[in-house]
Amino acid sequence: MSGQLRIAYLGDLWSFHHIAALQHFGEDAMYIGYASFEEVLHAVEAEKVDRGILAVENSLIGDVDDNLRQLASGRYAILGEEELHIRLHLAAREAVPLTEIHKIISHPAALLQAEQFLKSLPMVQLESVASTSSAMQLLRDANDKHVAALGNREAIEKYHLQIIAENVADDAVNFTRFFIFCKKTGNLITTKSANKASILLQTPENTGGPAMADLLLKGLEGIVLKREINSETVYIEISFTQGEQFDDSIFKLSQNGCRVQVLGKYAAAVRR
Repeated sequence: MSGQLRIAYLGDLWSFHHIAALQHFGEDAMYIGYASFEEVLHAVEAEKVDRGILAVENSLIGDVDDNLRQLASGRYAILGEEELHIRLHLAAREAVPLTEIHKIISHPAALLQAEQFLKSLPMVQLESVASTSSAMQLLRDANDKHVAALGNREAIEKYHLQIIAENVADDAVNFTRFFIFCKKTGNLITTKSANKASILLQTPENTGGPAMADLLLKGLEGIVLKREINSETVYIEISFTQGEQFDDSIFKLSQNGCRVQVLGKYAAAVRR
């Protein structure tokens, strides 16, 4: 279809990345799955796709540091964000008791998010795979009723598996935040209804780096996230209600000799 957006995401159909992308773009886009975060980034940079989506933060386990650093490299433009309520279930080929499960497979982040549940199964071997959806595909293809996989209900149903334990995440309030991004090509793309921005703040040499940034940011309104990238560079997210408010914050920072790079201005995710 002419004009159809091509979206790169991690995993197979019905991975959490795929579901977050569907939530953001709807059914009309073309979705292309990749086996690793690095491949998603490369597909965007090589312009094999129009947009990419990557997880950057989870409410239980914190930042996905590598992804955030890559998106803060200056090679990409951040166009939006999406939040997804992560509901993890344990699935098997057959409805067997937990005592009969010898191995559980899933993406490393999912295994971390269900750490307390998994500790209650001390004899079970844990195995990391590329995504939660690929875990379900591997489970479907395994001729072993003693193997189980952690993932979402959509993938479990797609691969005709059985849920043997529901909602096993350590906390029911389990959200992952994703960034939607494209290759940076020139002028800043500002999305409609923008009320949030991601910036890089680089302090002047030998001025204290992050400590200097803390001093400069004191009193500025709307700072919702701050992460140190290196000894002189800080990644910051700022929320605002009016564009002038954001512009004023940037002006105040640049007045102090800081280099400010705006990575994106976009609409903040709405938790559903």
